[in-house]
Amino acid sequence: DPDTAKAEITEVWDQLPPGFTYVASSSFFDNDDGSGLVPIGEPVPSLDGNTQALKWVFSPSIGFEAYGQIKTLTFQAEAIPLDDTRYCNEVAFEQNQERSGKSAFITLGTPPYNGCAGGKLPLTLDASPGIVPPNVTTTVTFTGTWTNLDIGDHGLDQILVVLAPGFEYVPDSAAEFGSNMTTDEPAVKILSSGREELTWQNPVPFVVDQIRTQAFKATITPTESGSAYAEVFTKLNSPCAHAPCMLPGDEENVYSWQIGLTIVPAYDVRSEAEITSGWGNSIPGSGVTLESWNVTSN
Repeated sequence: DPDTAKAEITEVWDQLPPGFTYVASSSFFDNDDGSGLVPIGEPVPSLDGNTQALKWVFSPSIGFEAYGQIKTLTFQAEAIPLDDTRYCNEVAFEQNQERSGKSAFITLGTPPYNGCAGGKLPLTLDASPGIVPPNVTTTVTFTGTWTNLDIGDHGLDQILVVLAPGFEYVPDSAAEFGSNMTTDEPAVKILSSGREELTWQNPVPFVVDQIRTQAFKATITPTESGSAYAEVFTKLNSPCAHAPCMLPGDEENVYSWQIGLTIVPAYDVRSEAEITSGWGNSIPGSGVTLESWNVTSN
């Protein structure tokens, strides 16, 4: 559990690689209570073509009580794999569709591609600078990178970026970087939350293993310390062309989850006479100048 709040899981989905099938009675679970791996109920299987999906239902739900708590589900699957093929697996939680992305790679021979069936267009979003000072307007450059890690071509129809609270898109900045995605300006919309939503609506083809980037700038004048994330939705014209969709909604968008991290550090402020002091996100009182700051990690 990477969150600081309590969490629970009621259903776990797993999509096996094409041609793999679940081995009966092979499911075990470690609840992190000292009992070790114990047998659990069988998953509910479903089959789409030659791709099997598994669903485990937990009643009562699995609870995570503390930050960093680890619980383990293990199972077995079998197949007669093909030469020169890369296989991968994916896990998801149905209630919020949080997922692992393609992982647990198995490579046989020398595949003619770097991805696997259903790999789609995973993305990264980098923010530079990644650390911005409080109470100062800073321009941050965001660079998104999409890679076709599927076994066939894809078409990208739309990119939708939701900036972190307080960020404002810099007009005409998308044309500055010579992007091989698009240099067109995005449509900018203010959401009810106050966050800006940027939309690029230009069909872009991706052949196997192709990499494309999209860069732009946004400004922020933070008044609070903390971590700021963006979110990205990528709409493909046929996302499940090379492997069946696992969950409802898979045919619509590829979601990044929180991405493009920017950190606003907290700091300690103290005058020479140590009369005015404070810790937090704004300089208290008058006659105090913030001359330097640093970031430490515990």
